[in-house]
Amino acid sequence: MVDQMVLQTQQWLNKTYGNDSRFNAVSENGQTGWETIYGLTRALQIELGIQTTADNFGPSTRSLFAKRYPNGVQQQKDGDGAKSNVYSIIQGALWCKGYSTGGNISQHFYSGTGSAIKKLKTDMGIGGDSSVDVEIMGALLSMQQFVLLADYGGSVAVRNAQQQINRQYRSYTGIIPTDGLYGREMNTALIQVLQALEGFTPDEATGNFGDGTRSRLKTITSANASANEYWLWLASVALACNGIGGTPTHVWTSSFGNLVTEFQRQYALAVTGAIDSTTWMSLLTSKGDPNRLCVACDTRFEITAERLATLKADGYRIVGRYLTEPGQDKLDPSEYFKAIRPGELERITAVGMQFFPIFQEYSTKLSHFTVENSRKHAQSAREAAQRLGIPPTYIYFAVDFDATDDQVSSTILPYFRAILSSLGGGYKVGIYASRNICTRIIEAGCAGCAFVSDMSTGFSGNLGFPIPNGWVYDQFAEISNYRGQGWDLDRVAYSDRMDAVSYVHSSNAGGATVDQGTDYTSLSPIDLIWHLEKRFDELRGQGKVGQDYVPSGDSGTWITVPTWRCMLELSLQSVLA
Repeated sequence: MVDQMVLQTQQWLNKTYGNDSRFNAVSENGQTGWETIYGLTRALQIELGIQTTADNFGPSTRSLFAKRYPNGVQQQKDGDGAKSNVYSIIQGALWCKGYSTGGNISQHFYSGTGSAIKKLKTDMGIGGDSSVDVEIMGALLSMQQFVLLADYGGSVAVRNAQQQINRQYRSYTGIIPTDGLYGREMNTALIQVLQALEGFTPDEATGNFGDGTRSRLKTITSANASANEYWLWLASVALACNGIGGTPTHVWTSSFGNLVTEFQRQYALAVTGAIDSTTWMSLLTSKGDPNRLCVACDTRFEITAERLATLKADGYRIVGRYLTEPGQDKLDPSEYFKAIRPGELERITAVGMQFFPIFQEYSTKLSHFTVENSRKHAQSAREAAQRLGIPPTYIYFAVDFDATDDQVSSTILPYFRAILSSLGGGYKVGIYASRNICTRIIEAGCAGCAFVSDMSTGFSGNLGFPIPNGWVYDQFAEISNYRGQGWDLDRVAYSDRMDAVSYVHSSNAGGATVDQGTDYTSLSPIDLIWHLEKRFDELRGQGKVGQDYVPSGDSGTWITVPTWRCMLELSLQSVLA
């Protein structure tokens, strides 16, 4: 849809600056986007006398703007006939954000433009007059939104908190969006608010949750909440951003205490009922407290008897291991880099530990995620799981890069749809990825559960996103040279939503085909079931399962019969023969 005032802005930019080598022409399509914002930014830089322009409103632009307009760009008085292209740039930026100036693009800053600026400031939560200082100018020349984006998941509670942050902590955070969405900027702002409460200066409050920030954390309980009302308010905002609770509060009530314990349970934290350091870190960072207790882990290294003993002694009950690796068929098992080695799963389960299978081959670039590759990956994962004797379970297919929302829609989703339709063998599709990707794939019905790569704190898909509802495993810390034994380990939280794998079919049940001479009376029930499943697959491949032969004179015909009858007959023949 063409916005006529955005179109007019684009036309004005090209007409005014089109012959200036410092300006890049913009498309005249009437649609707001980065191209138009960049055009407005370069136009302002030209007006400020900058010879080497750029697309960003950076330090040089900010400095020169503040120097020329120390009190901000002021609204003109009625009758003031002075003209300035800067006025037109402000008007164009307002139109791009959806604020009407009440007239066409002009070189004047009268009441219509002034009213639009006041409305913008009200939406930001700061109020005030119509002056445009360097922070307001920077916000205008951005894609930040200052109205509630309810259609995109924005909430009133989060928007109110964003406006409060702009009012109270602007010197720490700058102007942040007030769109009601919990994104990267809001996440950073919450950490900066925490750092303000901890006594850091605005220059020291980087928004990075480091050791200094952790060292000054306060534990907030019902007993001390009244003396730390702003800490409590911040915690309530962080809970709302993580999808728990509603309106932020300064008062600890029994309902608020329930929200704290709900969050701790949802994130598999120790349920203390207090906002302790571990809870603070999970509220504000994807990986949370890297030193918290956990019972699961994953590694690329073989779980030898020695490593197994170490894991058990350290309290681990579940280990994630890789089904395959590229070029595995050309390697001796002793040469595997990360793939499960023969006998390894039997060793793990023999001592009462459990495991979960991961498939991660060529998963670090968008170009890897084709429908053709998905079918190959599904087949490789299925065949490896069957070869290793793994019973039907979830296999976690990896997306090991920071895919954007658009890339998820265009490429990652079709890949997982094809995985879902191709996997077979009784196995189910899980996903290993950032929070946002896991949520998107699960909500689309293409995976049933998630192994979340929360250790990748810089991923845009983790910053500002709550943990997926369907998470089972949550990777949050890496330990190199574990216990000085020369191998690496990732620490993984476990939600207990579903069981890990506790057994594998015995080596007697291995092989590509079933030995028809097997003495079935000597097999365990689990191995007997495995044989029946394998025999069923072989007969189905020959077109025999689901059919029965009906003699008729010297010949006969095959007729379709229920699969359950075929399996029952096969079972009886195998066991009673």
